[in-house]
Amino acid sequence: GATGRGAMAGLLGGFAVWGYTLMLPAIAKSGWLPDGFLDHGPLGVAALRPEALFGLTGLDNITHALFWSMLVNVGLYVAVSLARPPGAREAAQDGQQLVGPHARVVAGHEDTGVTDGRRQPADIGGEDDGPSRALAKAIETEGQSLVRGLENLVADLEHGGGDLVVSLSDRTAFSVGQNIGTTPGVVVHRDPLFELIQYDPATEKQRAIPLLIFPPWINKFYILDLTPQKSFIRWAVEQGLTVFVVSWAQGSEALKDAGLDTYALEGQLQAIDLVLQATGAKSTHVIGYCVAGTILSATLAYMQATGQAEKVKTATFFTAQVDFEDAGELLNFIDGPTPETIGQLSEGKGYLDGRYLATTFNMLRPTDLMWNYVVNNYLKGKDYVPFDLLYWNSDPTNVPGRFMQEYVGGMYSRNLLVQPGGIHIGGVPIDLSTVQTPAYVQAGRDDHIAPAISCFKLTKAFSGPQRFMLAGSGHIAGVVNPPSAKKYQYWVLPEGEKTPATLEEFREKATETPGSWWPDWIQWLAPQSGEKVKARVPGKAKGFAAIEAAPGRYVQERIA
Repeated sequence: GATGRGAMAGLLGGFAVWGYTLMLPAIAKSGWLPDGFLDHGPLGVAALRPEALFGLTGLDNITHALFWSMLVNVGLYVAVSLARPPGAREAAQDGQQLVGPHARVVAGHEDTGVTDGRRQPADIGGEDDGPSRALAKAIETEGQSLVRGLENLVADLEHGGGDLVVSLSDRTAFSVGQNIGTTPGVVVHRDPLFELIQYDPATEKQRAIPLLIFPPWINKFYILDLTPQKSFIRWAVEQGLTVFVVSWAQGSEALKDAGLDTYALEGQLQAIDLVLQATGAKSTHVIGYCVAGTILSATLAYMQATGQAEKVKTATFFTAQVDFEDAGELLNFIDGPTPETIGQLSEGKGYLDGRYLATTFNMLRPTDLMWNYVVNNYLKGKDYVPFDLLYWNSDPTNVPGRFMQEYVGGMYSRNLLVQPGGIHIGGVPIDLSTVQTPAYVQAGRDDHIAPAISCFKLTKAFSGPQRFMLAGSGHIAGVVNPPSAKKYQYWVLPEGEKTPATLEEFREKATETPGSWWPDWIQWLAPQSGEKVKARVPGKAKGFAAIEAAPGRYVQERIA
């Protein structure tokens, strides 16, 4: 739209003005400009650097140009608003309504509320004409909102070490281990790949079969332990389960050789063995969230092939994919050269910077997770709002480059996991159809990262008993939906009904229940969890002394 084109023009204009200032005469000798405001370049060429007013010097030229871009944008919005005839906004809205659904179709797919890079320019302005409202705010506050916006921009640049990292929430409002990630427990094992956390019991008796949770290593585990009211981990403990969680180490040069084998064998399989040793149980329940669920499926197939399947009593999958044919909007970011690009981005350090991954996921929702905050934080100068989920979303993790190449190249690009023998773990060909472990498969109705139609295919990959559950909402809220919230809904098949061949058939036969699906899961799990035993105290088992209190060290290492 006109606003989006105006924003892009302002950005280009900022670069143009900056380029022009490079040819300014040597007015640096005048002495009337603040220190650092005029920068001397080669051959006496000078450039105006307004960021010096905020105490920032030595920024790269791209970041410096952002300041000019903002100044030009403000001027441009003033000119556009003054020149816009009465009724123009209403006419533009009418035009959008006339265009209707055809305006948001990409690569032959109807819009599902998500976007990719090819649609972003149209989304920059936001649906509420944000820049125009920012102008009104500037007039209302006599320019103070613009000053606060520039201060917010400077703060984000300083936080990113010169790179622009747009804040989604008040970074000072939360602290892991203080007001999020606070479920009591201890770290009972630590190695270079992960920490194993065992949580304190909340009941006098616990089920004999423990629960081991594998969060994705492209995010941090405390998404399952936000506030006490939202914590799945705390809730599971309150249900009488002995709960263990793997907290993954950040990708680093030390983990540069970590690939699929590493996370399956040295990560998941080793953690399973440790839990059995620490509890004395013969088997454990496991949960795999997102990519951890994808690799868990391969780990289970490996265990089946090597005679170790009895170690896992049941497997639960949160938003996990094994067949990537319908993997959704992320496929728009992946093509043939993508694994090579990952290799280039990882070269010299052995890991992919988590900020690249965070930006990719945010690009799936550019209006909601990027431009909305640019308008509110920078143009309108609004204060950051404390939001625990967005704080977690802004706490990315580095991922070993080798794993990302194998995962993207093998799963997304070539869809090898679902093909018998398509991949090997520890030299063993993986065939998911051999897995007979009872499975609870969760999918989010509105999930834009792991679409429900893709997650449903996991029910066709295994040969054991299974229960498929479709949750309301998406990739995060569809999982983190505690009963106390009384939000959303979920769908399951009537008792005794076999899982149909397609998601569409499931929808037709399933029964809707309002609220959280967590009670449905524990009703499925409890009968398979053995007798009740005396509650297990973390740190008391031989060889599993307490190393430090939960949430441990690894989760507190930040890169942004």
